[in-house]
Amino acid sequence: MNKIFGTNQRHDGIRQTGRRRWTVYYGFGIEDGADYGWDYRHEFDHLPAIDEVRSVIFDQINADTHDTILQGMTWRGHLVWLSDENQRNYTLWALAAERNGTMPTVKLGTDEEPYLYTFADIDEVREFIGAVAAHIDGAINANRRAKAEIDWQVFNPEYLLQ
Repeated sequence: MNKIFGTNQRHDGIRQTGRRRWTVYYGFGIEDGADYGWDYRHEFDHLPAIDEVRSVIFDQINADTHDTILQGMTWRGHLVWLSDENQRNYTLWALAAERNGTMPTVKLGTDEEPYLYTFADIDEVREFIGAVAAHIDGAINANRRAKAEIDWQVFNPEYLLQ
C-alpha cells in the first residue's frame, strides 16, 4: 500500500477510480504538526475479492507493526534500535549480567548520532529489558486491535454493487 498525504478524515473502503481501476483506502493518521493527514491506498486492475483486500491490509498492518518494533522505542531519551539481532543480544547480555554481574554497554541512538550506554547495575538492565518487552508487547497488541477493528463490510465487493 502507498501512504498518500492530503486527506482530512478516515474513509476506509474500496472505490472504482477508473474504467479498470479499483482503489482500496485504509487507515488514517496525522504527522506531528501537519494540517492534514494521510491514508493508505492500493490499486487493483480488477474488482478484488475480499481475501485480496484482507491480504493487502494485513500486510500493511504487519509492516507498520514491524517498523514500530524496530524503530519506535526510546529509552531515557534515546532511540533503541530493536532489530532481531539486537533483541537477541539484549536478552543474552541481560542473562550474562544476571549470572556473572557483567554490565553490558549498548549502542542507542542512530548511526549518525550514536550514544553508548553502560548499565550501572542489574536493576538498570532489568528496567531496560522490561521496557523492551513492554514496547514489543504494546506493538503486537496494537496490531491485533487494528485487525480486529476493521469493518470488512466496506471492502466487500458485493456491498459496493448494491
